[in-house]
Amino acid sequence: MKVQAITIENNISFNIFQTTDFISKVVNDTKKRISKFSALGLKSIPLDKLSEKYTNPHSRFIEINGTKVHYCDQGKGPVIILIHGVLASLQTWNSWTKTLSSYYRVIRLDLPGFGLTNPLKEDLCLESLLNFFHSFIEALDLKEFILAGSSLGGYIAWNYAVIQKKRVKKLILIGSVGYSQNVPGIINFVNIPIIRYLASKITPRIFIEFNVRQIYCDKSKVSDKLVDSYFELGLNSENRKVITNIFKLMKQQCKSNNLSDNIDNIETPTLLMWGKEDPWVPVKAVERWERDLQKSKTIIYDNVGHLPMEESPYRSAKDVLTFLKTEENY
Repeated sequence: MKVQAITIENNISFNIFQTTDFISKVVNDTKKRISKFSALGLKSIPLDKLSEKYTNPHSRFIEINGTKVHYCDQGKGPVIILIHGVLASLQTWNSWTKTLSSYYRVIRLDLPGFGLTNPLKEDLCLESLLNFFHSFIEALDLKEFILAGSSLGGYIAWNYAVIQKKRVKKLILIGSVGYSQNVPGIINFVNIPIIRYLASKITPRIFIEFNVRQIYCDKSKVSDKLVDSYFELGLNSENRKVITNIFKLMKQQCKSNNLSDNIDNIETPTLLMWGKEDPWVPVKAVERWERDLQKSKTIIYDNVGHLPMEESPYRSAKDVLTFLKTEENY
């Protein structure tokens, strides 16, 4: 009887282990299916859930002309404002902020329709973006500041410097839109009518990863965490349709012969920062900037793509500090 009891006990134990393994397999398979489904970007993420993950102790929210705006404000000293580019958010400046906030009051914001900032109430165009940015400056009561912008953010920055010469003391442009050019493939792709419709409903993670990897020269620096931040913030339930609108605007602007109007009126000392391997705004554009700007200095980064502040954060931040401490003799 004792032998039989042991046998029965062992069988029960074996069955329990089999059941546990089966349940574990089902759970893991379910997680993989959910992960794959989530990676399709079919479901939007509520703003409050994103805010839990992507705000920090320096985060602030303010309403500008009916738009709820997320920005970060940290450090003390002269003010420097950082404006991100398309598909990005204020997260793109994380590394710069760590360095610059030891010497400056660093303010970075999510543009309307990006990150944790709601879309504009009015039609999206350069004028509405400039009006929004000026209202943001007024709301924070900023009289003068250094202004830095990347890509689309650079486009906003230099246009603002044209009309607000006394406020913008120095200007930093990183892979900035400024002259007519061929637009990146992603912009042409999303402007196909059927794709425009789909892009407002679905944002596959693989699509975001492809484009992040494209604008980096060193692909090894494109981590899952980095892609996740671009992907998840792009699923903001408030902002799903903005990307198609901004790509439409960018295609129109990049074809315009008037795009560079007024660059030669910029009186502000300007630092041009470019990745030599920039696939979106090719480095050859620098020659035109240098020709038209009244006061400029150029730094070109070898083996760097469209985002020097992400791909070469320490060196580029140090270069900014050197530029800001240098007298205006260019």
